[in-house]
Amino acid sequence: MLSMPDNDFDRAMAKADHEILRAMGREFHIQAGGRSVHIRGVLDETESDVLLKKGGGTIHDVAPRLFVCTRDIEGVSRKSRVECDGVVYWVVSIGPNDNGFCYLTLARGEPGTSLPVIDGWSKK
Repeated sequence: MLSMPDNDFDRAMAKADHEILRAMGREFHIQAGGRSVHIRGVLDETESDVLLKKGGGTIHDVAPRLFVCTRDIEGVSRKSRVECDGVVYWVVSIGPNDNGFCYLTLARGEPGTSLPVIDGWSKK
């Protein structure tokens, strides 16, 4: 079981986060630093969020994020490979530890792969 924070609010949040992982989590395979681990996490893969207004536009970041127990990702770093159900991601950043839980911001594809160069408008 998780070590519990010192105050009532943080304890309640940690218990809720633990239940979210238990109830909604899926198995993820992470390769980091020559070792391989299986963890439980909740993938937040937001649909693209684009709002275009007359004369301009707004684009929000839609990178997938993986909610995990911080102790489960010891040794995981940027560019670690993450896989779930045959879909491959890699770690872009690791969020701060918040009462024993954190988010991994992910990119799609194999670690270190880059997107094709955009050399023009998509529609003319």
